[in-house]
Amino acid sequence: MQARNLAVHLSPGISRHLAGWLSEHDYPIDRCWLLLYPQAVDQGLAESLRLQLLDAQTPCEALYPGATVTTSPEVYPIAIAPDGLLTIEKARACCELIWSHWHEAAIDDPVLIAIGGGSVMDLAKLVRWFPSIDQCEHLETLHHAAWFDRMLEGHERFKRCSLILMPTTSGTGSEATAYATVWGSTLQREKLSFTGAACYADAALIDYELTLACPYSLTRDCGLDALSHALDALWNRRAEKTDRDKAIQIASHIVAILPELLENLHDRPLRKAMSEAAHEAGHLIAHTQTSLIHALSYPLTSEEDLAHGLACAQWIAAVAGLACERHPQMLHDLNKIWAIKADDGDALMRSLSAWLNNMGVASRQFNKCAPDLRLQDALNQTRGKNFLP
Repeated sequence: MQARNLAVHLSPGISRHLAGWLSEHDYPIDRCWLLLYPQAVDQGLAESLRLQLLDAQTPCEALYPGATVTTSPEVYPIAIAPDGLLTIEKARACCELIWSHWHEAAIDDPVLIAIGGGSVMDLAKLVRWFPSIDQCEHLETLHHAAWFDRMLEGHERFKRCSLILMPTTSGTGSEATAYATVWGSTLQREKLSFTGAACYADAALIDYELTLACPYSLTRDCGLDALSHALDALWNRRAEKTDRDKAIQIASHIVAILPELLENLHDRPLRKAMSEAAHEAGHLIAHTQTSLIHALSYPLTSEEDLAHGLACAQWIAAVAGLACERHPQMLHDLNKIWAIKADDGDALMRSLSAWLNNMGVASRQFNKCAPDLRLQDALNQTRGKNFLP
């Protein structure tokens, strides 16, 4: 599934001049609504954006989840996304709240600007499908699973609002894809995907300055998520030669950048390079989809509460070794990415495990003495089936 009309802007500092950019690109500021990550309030970003938009246009209403909507001229429409794993319950609650305020404000064609990590951008991909009042009333009658199914199967019957995505981490690549990850009930934690041909954003604004506040663990985990995207494209049966060449280029870049960035978290050129590499990796999986690393990672997130990027990272070495067993070209390509000279898949796995361990990541291995049920289950999943035959 290729991006259609996704306008990508590599724009350092654009978050400080967002109102001007919106005006220049003919987005009506009086219909713009912000969806921000939870920490944006304490970090001052919410206030900064509020003042920008106030200066550019007479404001209307403020929107904070659970708060009273006011019409004071001192505030501006801002929604704060829920923290933690994006479940159907959380996604539904946020969608219904924002939709209700759009209806109350009589805004027929809102512009949604989502600023945050992967979960915030994924949430925005659902929010941007704006049901009519009658459609909202019908959705309210459904239980959570049926609500999600209706959104997945029938979202194109709703109003498609303009969507602008601005990532605050370097890793998920969500701004470049049509996919949104949503998790099932808190009891089952089934990984679900919301997607469709028209689910891409209208614009992606890449501002590395938004990543400067990311701490070590978040920087590491997101960077390894981006690396996993490139690797899952490399050993993907859907990949063409140009995809594999691009995957090697992106992965090599991340392998060179990430350890240095973790030693220099405030280095602006490294942050910029990492942001751009992560976005390129997102574009790559928008074409190939992810593969075995991601299929293996989902149980670690749902059952062990591991951050997504960390869950992916723990399987990089093992999947790389398996890829070498399945295709001889993989050993050459992976040696090139890590600039090493491993003689075989086992030596490669040891080198990659050591590289990851230097960043505080423990690698998991497959059971070679008996059939590994984790691997068998992952290979039978949709993403696992994309792995090399």
